[in-house]
Amino acid sequence: MQRRELDFQSFGEIVAEIDRLQEHGYQQVGHWNLGQTCQHLRVVFVGSMADVPIKAPWIVRTFIAPFALRKILKSRRMPEGVKLPHSSLAPKDDVDEGKMVSRFKKSIETFEKFDGALNDHPFFGKLDKEQWSQIHLIHSTHHLSFLVPNETS
Repeated sequence: MQRRELDFQSFGEIVAEIDRLQEHGYQQVGHWNLGQTCQHLRVVFVGSMADVPIKAPWIVRTFIAPFALRKILKSRRMPEGVKLPHSSLAPKDDVDEGKMVSRFKKSIETFEKFDGALNDHPFFGKLDKEQWSQIHLIHSTHHLSFLVPNETS
């Protein structure tokens, strides 16, 4: 089984998809289950609003990241197999799916209402709210595409 094609255009679409996966079940074609995926995505959402001391080297953020950001925003795809730069981004093996889904949904809601200064992205650097929103949508698309919903009849 292969991952599926997704392209979330709104945070509501992410929430609806998570609800569908939780209600009908899914086949996992990647490394993480729904709880782990939600835990990872939540860490990134929260990290966009809070100071997180994880940063790619200056030279990468200055010379590589701008090109990578343009490519990701244009293609609406993230590359597969990127190694996590910090262990705090990796989900735990024994997560409570219901709790993580709830926490992730809350982080989406908090981000949507957030009007403070956003944190720099660890790789892309300074992003405005719209850029952060697009990165969150694309990042969520990427990870949730590895969870294929069971057929519903």
